[in-house]
Amino acid sequence: MDLLERDVELEILESALDDAGTRSGSVVLIGGEAGIGKTRLVRSFAQIHADDARILWGACDDLSTPRTLGPLRDIALQVGGHLGEAVAAGTRGDVFDAAFETIAGGTRTTMAIIEDVHWADGATFDVLKFLGRRIEQTPTTLLLTYREEEVPADHPLMLVIGDLPASAVYRLHLKPLSKAAVDQLAAGYDGSTDGLFTSTRGNPFLVTEALMSSGGDIPANVRDAVRTRAARLSPQGLAVAGYISVVPSQTEFWLLEALPEFGPEALDECRQRGLIESDGRAAWYRHELVRGAMEESLTPQRRRALNALALESLVSRNADIARIVHHARRAGDAAAIAAYAPAAGRQASAASAHREALAHFRVAVDHVDELPTQQQAQLLTDYAIECYFTNEAVEGLAAAERALAAWRQVEDTTHEGDTLRWISRLQWVLGHSEEAITSGLAAVDVLSSVPRSKELAMAYSNLAQVFMLAQQADAAQTWAAKAIAVARELDDQGTLAHALNNLGSTMLRAGDMEGYPLLEESLDIALAGDFDDHGGRAYANLIWTALDYRQYAKAEQYLEDGLAYAWDRELAGSIYYITAERARLDLERGRWQHAETDALWVLNRPEEPGITQMPALATYARLRVRRGDPDAVETLEEAWHLAEPTGELQRIAPVAATRAEWAWLHNDLSGIRDAIAEAYRRAVEVQQPWITDELTFWMWRAGQNTEPLGGPTTPYALQMGGDWRGAADAWQAIGCPYEQAVALLDGDDPDCLLEALEILDGLGAMPAAAKLRRKLREMGTPAVPRGPRPQTRANPAGLTPRQAEVLELVATGLTNAEIADRLFVSPKTIDHHVSAILTKLGAGSRGEAAEIAETWNRV
Repeated sequence: MDLLERDVELEILESALDDAGTRSGSVVLIGGEAGIGKTRLVRSFAQIHADDARILWGACDDLSTPRTLGPLRDIALQVGGHLGEAVAAGTRGDVFDAAFETIAGGTRTTMAIIEDVHWADGATFDVLKFLGRRIEQTPTTLLLTYREEEVPADHPLMLVIGDLPASAVYRLHLKPLSKAAVDQLAAGYDGSTDGLFTSTRGNPFLVTEALMSSGGDIPANVRDAVRTRAARLSPQGLAVAGYISVVPSQTEFWLLEALPEFGPEALDECRQRGLIESDGRAAWYRHELVRGAMEESLTPQRRRALNALALESLVSRNADIARIVHHARRAGDAAAIAAYAPAAGRQASAASAHREALAHFRVAVDHVDELPTQQQAQLLTDYAIECYFTNEAVEGLAAAERALAAWRQVEDTTHEGDTLRWISRLQWVLGHSEEAITSGLAAVDVLSSVPRSKELAMAYSNLAQVFMLAQQADAAQTWAAKAIAVARELDDQGTLAHALNNLGSTMLRAGDMEGYPLLEESLDIALAGDFDDHGGRAYANLIWTALDYRQYAKAEQYLEDGLAYAWDRELAGSIYYITAERARLDLERGRWQHAETDALWVLNRPEEPGITQMPALATYARLRVRRGDPDAVETLEEAWHLAEPTGELQRIAPVAATRAEWAWLHNDLSGIRDAIAEAYRRAVEVQQPWITDELTFWMWRAGQNTEPLGGPTTPYALQMGGDWRGAADAWQAIGCPYEQAVALLDGDDPDCLLEALEILDGLGAMPAAAKLRRKLREMGTPAVPRGPRPQTRANPAGLTPRQAEVLELVATGLTNAEIADRLFVSPKTIDHHVSAILTKLGAGSRGEAAEIAETWNRV
C-alpha cells in the first residue's frame, strides 16, 4: 500500500533528523490507533535514510510479562560491545551508560527506533527517561511508536513523556486516511468505496484487509478476514500460520524448524496469502492485529500444544527467559513455570524492573510446590522483597511469613534472621511500629547465634532506623552503634552508610548538631560505593533536617546536589521525595507558585508509595489552607488520614500544625486544641527542637499555658512571650514571610499591621489577610486597603503558568478529563488546578472563570 497523507509527518521527521545532524537530537513520539500505519511510517523513513544514517531498531513484545530491557537487547545484537555486556549483566548504571554511548557515539547521525513502546518493561522506561533528558546533546533521533488506546493517563509511558524536556520532544498523532485517499487506494475495487470508508473509518490496515478480501465484500472485522484467508491454506501452511501466531514479535527459523509441518513452500504460501512476512532469518505477521486474530482462531488445545512446542525449542536454545516464561504460561506447564519464572524475576529485579519482577514471582509462587523446600524459601523471599519495592506491603508480609517458615524448615539460620528483618521492615511500612520492633529484635536474636555477618549488621541498622523513626533516641543510638561496629569490622560499606544515616538523623532530631558530620559521612560512603539507595536517603535526610532547623541555605544546596544525583541515576523515589522537600522549602520561603507546582508534580505520580506522597500532600494542604482554597479542608483531612497511621512525629506534626492553623484562621480555639493535642503530647515526650516549639506555639494560641523548648530567643518563644515585633524580625531574618506577617498580626501598631497586610496580600494568603483586615477595622484604622483585584495584577490573579494554561482550555469548553488527557496529567491534578483558579479569580463557576479569561484576552 502506498504511503498516503503522511507528507507532514515525514517533513517533521526530516526536520528532527536534520537537527540531530548538528548534535541537537530529539525524541519523536508517534502515536495512533492499531493499524494506523506507525510501523509503515518509520520503516519508510528509515529506508529513505538507509545510506546516510545509522539505523538502530528495537521492539517491545506483547508477552505475558515484558522482556527485561527487550528493545535494548535487540539493539545490542546490532551493535554488540559495551551495550551487549551491560544488558547481559543487567546492572542499572552500566546499562544507562552503555545506552547513552551507543546513541551518542556514532560517526553518523543515528536514527534509533523502538516500536510498540506501550509494551515496554519498567527498566526500559527508565532508560528512555535517562536518554530523553540527554538527547539534545546527541546526534540521534529517537523514534518511539505506541498505541494511544493502550496508554491511559496513568500509564508509565505518560510519566516518561512528562519528564522529558519539552524542547526535545516532537509529537506525531497519525490520523485516519481521508475519503479521497481511500478512493485512491480502492481504484479497481468492485464494491462501494463509500461503504469501504465508513466501515474502516479510514484505518489503513483495515482498508488493506478489506481490499484483500474476496468478492469485494468488506469483512465485519479482522478476525473474519484472517479466517477467510487461512481457510484457503494447505494443512502445512495452516500449521505454519498457527505456530507463528503464538509467538509475539518474530519467529526465528530455528524456532520454526521445530514444527514438523514447516517447509519453505508452506511459509511461502502464508506469505502469498498476505499473512506472513519473512527476511530469510525470521518470519512474522505483517501486523499484530493479524497475529492476534489468527491466534484467537486456534482451539485452546492447539494453542497449548504449539506453545509447548515453542517452549521446548526456546529452552534448548537458552533463549530470552521472559519468552520462555511466556510460553510456559501459555502451555500451562507448571514445572517449567516453577523452573524459569524465578530466574526471570531475578533478572528483572537486577535491572530495577520491579513491577515485572513481581509479575514473574507471582506466577512462580502459584507453582511453588513444584520446587524443593530451599528453593521455595528463596522464591518466597524474593517475592516479598519485590512487594516491598512495589509498595505491596500486605502481600509482601504474607510472602515473607511463608518464607520464614520454609527457612526454618531447612534450618537455615542466617536466612531465617534476614527474613525476620524484612518482616520488620514490611511491618513498619504498614504502620505497625510495635510489631516491627518485635520482629527486628527477633532478627537480631536469631542472627546473634551464628558467626557475625553482614545480615547481623543490617539487622542492627534496621532496628536503629525503626527506633529513630519512632523518636526513641536512646534505643536508636544503641543499635546504630552496634551496626556501625559490625559493618566496619566486616568492611560492609553499604550497611555502614545506612547505619551512619540512622545515627546522624537520631542525634539531629534530639538537637545534637554533631549528627551532621555523620550524615555527611554516610553520603560520602554511598557516593564512593555507588550505593544509590543509600545516597538518595542521605540527601533526603540532610535536606529534611536542614528544613526542620530552618537552615534554608544549607537545605537549598543539598536540594540542588541531591536532585542532580537522583536524576542522573534515575532514582524515581529519591526524585519524588526530594522534589516534595523542595515544595516544602518554597512554601516556607514564600515561593508559593513553585511549591504548588512541585507538590502537584509529586502527587501526580500514582505509582509512588505514601512515603513520597505524604510530604507533598502535607505541603499542598498547608498551601491550600493558607490561600483559602475551596475544599482545602478536604485536602487537609486526606493528608491527615495518610500521616496519622504512621505514628511518626515527622509525618504527623506538619499536618497537625496545619489543622490547628485552619482552626485559628476560622477563630475556633477548641478546634486548635483538638487538632494539636495528640501530636503535642508526642512532641513533648521527645523534645525535638523546632517541631516541639511549633506545636507548643499552637497550644499557646489555644489558650494553654505552655513553655517553648528552643529557649527564649526563638521566634516562637519571642511571640509567646509577647515580643511580636522581635518574632517578626527573627522570621524575616530566617526568610519566612508568612510567619513574619502572622507575628506582626499579634501586635497593635497600625503601621506594622499594614506591613503584614502587604505581605499577606503579596503571598495570596487570603484567610490571614481577611483576619487582619477585620482587626484593622475594629481598631478604627482609616482606609484599610481592599486588597488586589485579579484584573489589576500583572500576572492575572497570580495564576501559575500551568494554571493559566488550564484556564485557557477551560475557556474552550473542555472538561477536566479532556484537559487532563491534553496535558498528559491525571484528572485529579486538573481538579486541583481548577479549584485554585476559581479561588484566585473569585469566580463561582467554570463559566464565570471563562468569561474573566475572555475579558483579559480582549484587553
